[in-house]
Amino acid sequence: MTRKKSNKGFILFGYSIYHPINIILLFNCVVYIIQSIAESDQMLTYRLLNGFALNPSLAVDGYYWQILTYGFLHSTGGFLPLHLLMNMYGFYLLGSYIEPIIGKLKLTFLYFSAQIGGGIFILLMFFLTNTVFVNLSHDPIWSVGGLILGASGAVFGLLAVFGLLYPEMELILLILPIKAKNAVWISLVIGIAANIFFSAHLSNLCHLGGALSGFAFYYLFVRDRLNIIPNLKANFQTLAKSEVNDQAAINKKTIQDINALYSQQEKEEYLKPKQVENANICPPETFNTEDEFCLQCEWLANCMLRKTRS
Repeated sequence: MTRKKSNKGFILFGYSIYHPINIILLFNCVVYIIQSIAESDQMLTYRLLNGFALNPSLAVDGYYWQILTYGFLHSTGGFLPLHLLMNMYGFYLLGSYIEPIIGKLKLTFLYFSAQIGGGIFILLMFFLTNTVFVNLSHDPIWSVGGLILGASGAVFGLLAVFGLLYPEMELILLILPIKAKNAVWISLVIGIAANIFFSAHLSNLCHLGGALSGFAFYYLFVRDRLNIIPNLKANFQTLAKSEVNDQAAINKKTIQDINALYSQQEKEEYLKPKQVENANICPPETFNTEDEFCLQCEWLANCMLRKTRS
């Protein structure tokens, strides 16, 4: 963690303190502290959980705000706040990869829409298992009894979008290396197995609802606007050919010149004048000088300088 003062204010976890990633992280932490303080008063804890965690029977009876507020509450107790740490760590990692592609506003909208989507899906299944599929009401997979809390529905929404943006990137899930495009489904299978064999307190319905919301968000608000990124050759109607070709030629010349230099100092001196200020460059792992997106990007020199210094 880094926390330093700059001309843009305090920097926390590599971002401005006002960046949506930090605001969401800090808000969840503040709520957890409030929960921990409230534990000393049993009645206050009861009111807090029943008022703001997702209780399907209360939510359908007028406590509609619970489909949002449940995501800010986490399990307390124990030596470490593992529930909070796992969700916020997942959010931070996924958000760090997604935000450079879709921007701050859409990242925020994605987080909250997945959180609400998970809550709505829970209420939908609560209605169905109490009216249409009554025989599933006590099934460990489909049951929606008890209080539901935690940001994992929102995190699954981000995981769904991450898998669509970086489908071939490899993730480590428990000890298994998996492709990002399969991460949502494998995680759900593991969660269901944990419910059945270990009676784990996981809401796979909330996870599924969050993931479905993430998929919907991607296809409604992201995919069409990213066509020009991975498929530039097929989308020249949205870009001026001359501008694209000129930028590609500049970048190829930059790459050729860098490859001809030997020392790190020479490379840095060559790249420094080419830096674009306030460039919102992609994560380091995505940089590839043979990638078509990178070759068309006006911030390639920024990425090359970062790679040279690493």
